[in-house]
Amino acid sequence: MLTTPYSYNIDLNDLNTSHSLAVLSVRAGSRVLDIGAADGSVAKILKQRGCQVWAVEMDENAARAAALVCEHVVVGDVESMDLDDAFGGMRFDAVLLLDVLEHLREPLSALKRSAKLLEPDGQIVASIPNVTHGAVRLSLLRGTFRYTETGLLDRTHLRFFDRDAVEQLFAEAGLEVADRLRVTRGLTETEIPIDLAGFPPSVISDVERDPESATFQFVMVAKTRSGIGSWHQSESLAARLQEQVHQLERQFRECEGYAKSLERRIQEHDQTSRQASRDIADLALRLDEAKAALEERGDALSGRMEELHHRDRELRYAQSSLAIQEAFISELRQKMLDRDREAADLAGQAQNAQMYALDRDREAADLAQQVQNAQMCALDRDREAAALIEEAQSARVRAASELATVQARQLYTAEELTRAQTALSAPSIRTVTRFSAWLRTHPRLRNSLRWCFGSMFLPS
Repeated sequence: MLTTPYSYNIDLNDLNTSHSLAVLSVRAGSRVLDIGAADGSVAKILKQRGCQVWAVEMDENAARAAALVCEHVVVGDVESMDLDDAFGGMRFDAVLLLDVLEHLREPLSALKRSAKLLEPDGQIVASIPNVTHGAVRLSLLRGTFRYTETGLLDRTHLRFFDRDAVEQLFAEAGLEVADRLRVTRGLTETEIPIDLAGFPPSVISDVERDPESATFQFVMVAKTRSGIGSWHQSESLAARLQEQVHQLERQFRECEGYAKSLERRIQEHDQTSRQASRDIADLALRLDEAKAALEERGDALSGRMEELHHRDRELRYAQSSLAIQEAFISELRQKMLDRDREAADLAGQAQNAQMYALDRDREAADLAQQVQNAQMCALDRDREAAALIEEAQSARVRAASELATVQARQLYTAEELTRAQTALSAPSIRTVTRFSAWLRTHPRLRNSLRWCFGSMFLPS
């Protein structure tokens, strides 16, 4: 089949094309006039739906291709021909003007003459590009307006329409619009090159806020006002299908939004999981460090226990030595007391002797010498007593020094014992439990600790 710029592969499952919407708007088995039939792409699908198609095409090569699927093809310009005469007064259930009106100098005249070919309940189906599509608006904002080979700004277009202009055109032609269908394209889905990054987000948002900025083509299904009485007020198949498509698109957008929210939640969950994994790894590392520290503490504790046993033996030896020294000091004190009593007795005897000598001086001159001797003896006893006292004081000083040394060692040993007991009581419950479990495997060490600290430290 001949290929022209207006040849199409029509997929009726795609309800977002003007040709699919037009075909589905025509009742099966209808007689159809396709004005601007091109190579017969639409006529071929209509014929598969049981329709008979007649056509008008001004390109002779395209007309020959369309003649292969149409009942009859008239070659000529729709604006200059007499349609009623060209088809011998035939009347049609549907007249198609797909992407035609924008190419005409007088689209209103052609639309009126086409409407005269309709059966009383016939309909006109026309597709017209929307010049207010968002891509055209943004292009104009950039100060550009360039024609293209096809599409919204096809270089063969003589007229441009927005929604109000389309409605006005059909109203002036005496036609009542039954269905208003739309073909939509995104801002970057047309033949007009648009770089959205070159516009402020607020401008893009303002353009997209208008629903007509996404309308690529208007597809109008209309009847003559004289045929309204026989027209059942019901939507066409295309209208119903497109409405279902719109509902599905809305549901899809809702599902897409929900899916995106789920993706965000999954990403947040993944981040939380990764953070939890990092935390678990960090805790495992810290646990390993704690185990290593605990083992070091256990080794240090074992060393401390050995040191504690050694200190305990030293303490017992010091206590024994202290008890011996205390006994020796007590004995020295007793001796000093005995010497003091002897000295006091001697001093009393000397004093008594002096008094007796004085009293008897006149009576016993010969006793003077004895008294003198007794005095000398008393002096010797005094010197001996003084020597004993000095010796006792020296012994007392030495004993006091040794006692202070023993007491200092005892205090130091008590402090070390306190620190060891504090160190033993400081670990956590888990450490004590593990240490107690370990000690059960060393009964000799356990009995030694129990002997040193009692059952308070090492319960059974």
